[in-house]
Amino acid sequence: MKVYLAGGFSSGWQETVMGLVPGPDYYDPRNNSTSDPREYTALDMKAIEECDVVFAYLEKYNPVGYNLAFEVGYAIGLNKTVILVDEKHYGTQMMRQVCIVGDNLDDGLNILAFIVEHPPTDPWTQAVQEGFDDN
Repeated sequence: MKVYLAGGFSSGWQETVMGLVPGPDYYDPRNNSTSDPREYTALDMKAIEECDVVFAYLEKYNPVGYNLAFEVGYAIGLNKTVILVDEKHYGTQMMRQVCIVGDNLDDGLNILAFIVEHPPTDPWTQAVQEGFDDN
């Protein structure tokens, strides 16, 4: 399973995810080999296309989140499984219909661990919906 890590770069949350949920092949955009914005975006888009799951972490103190919104939207358009950790609580009802939403990093880690152990053939399997849909 390939997991794309979308979110801010400053807090180091990526190491927490990779350390606490072992197994997947993680793609961490911090490791992109270019600083050119067009090349960087192309690398990210290719990685999203190749992944099975996008783990998107909108940290409470992330100043903006526009890049994360782009990555999530692109992944949804590709019918990828998206785990959205929304600490800002911006998640609209629409996002809850197309993403598996957690309120904090621990929620996201639990969701990801479940999906790693029970890979869905369809992103919206009954098991995932029953296990994590709180609405």
